[in-house]
Amino acid sequence: MKSPIDKSMSPAALMAIAMMLSVSIAGHSYGKGVMKSSLNPDTTSPGPGTGRSGQGKGPAPLDLGKSGDYVILAKSGISTTGVTAITGDIGVSPNKASAITGFDIIAPPSTYATSAVVTGKIYASDYDSPTPANLTTAVLDMMTAYTDAAGRAPDYIELGAGDIGGKTLAPAVYKWGTNVLIPADVTLSGGPNDVWIFEIAGNLSLASGVQVILKGGALPRNIFWQVAGATEHATTSHFEGVILSETAIILKTGATANGRLLAQTAVVLDANTLVKPAESDPTAIRSTRPVPSQAIRFVSIGDKLALFMGGSASARTVAVYDVNGMLRHMVFVPAGQTRTVISNRYSPDNGFLFQVK
Repeated sequence: MKSPIDKSMSPAALMAIAMMLSVSIAGHSYGKGVMKSSLNPDTTSPGPGTGRSGQGKGPAPLDLGKSGDYVILAKSGISTTGVTAITGDIGVSPNKASAITGFDIIAPPSTYATSAVVTGKIYASDYDSPTPANLTTAVLDMMTAYTDAAGRAPDYIELGAGDIGGKTLAPAVYKWGTNVLIPADVTLSGGPNDVWIFEIAGNLSLASGVQVILKGGALPRNIFWQVAGATEHATTSHFEGVILSETAIILKTGATANGRLLAQTAVVLDANTLVKPAESDPTAIRSTRPVPSQAIRFVSIGDKLALFMGGSASARTVAVYDVNGMLRHMVFVPAGQTRTVISNRYSPDNGFLFQVK
């Protein structure tokens, strides 16, 4: 191959060629898809595409079809222990209602059942029509979305060799042929119409206490994690986005999630809080814009801020966001009881950052 560099070229021309080569290199991977060190940054750039409805950045979103009607959808079972709080509908198919355990179902099933820990409805394949047919469609749509995600052309390959802790990721398609670990907080930075797709050939593991952080108005409904192996969220971790797993999704004690858990085997919970993703920027309580309510009030305590919740006639889950719209805590408040959340520090960028006391 003939070199593009002519020794008679001026220094300015040589510099221009160097810059063009640099741009060309920055858009491509090497060897077996492992990015060079300069292409494995802590902060990535958006991939091509216009996101949701052509109004954002990154790939087009996945079409979840009827599976998007559920916050949890599993083929073989859903189980929970401890004090779990779920906002949204859950469903199991083709397995039957006996595969839904730990929910203390309180309403006799007809087309659906209810539970004190689910703010929504519970569906199973052996409930009355049209539930079985609806669930069959939802499961097929879940599998179609999984296949779609797995086939998207990647913008980044093997980023961080599977370790994305501490990184800030722009809207794009990311692909790994290995397990993916999140041992430290990872930030997804983008707008409300930007889209992320993560294609993972192995397992996805979120370490204890680690958070998936959304910044700039990014929404969990636009974040898709396609996982061929198992997904495990360690204790007190927090997750954002829609998981499409070919096997199991496991949330350890105290882990929380804002998104959907769509599993081709089972979903296993242990004292977790799960909230279905908002269709727009969340309007739940924010630390700087509390909603007037007798049951919800903010009180200054020195350089801290306390949020008191209680006195409601019915149980509910209260979400606390910082000024950037990041979900900081989801707190389940039983009927007639009170919970207190106190800020552990103040940040000029994020306002008061809350922790449960």
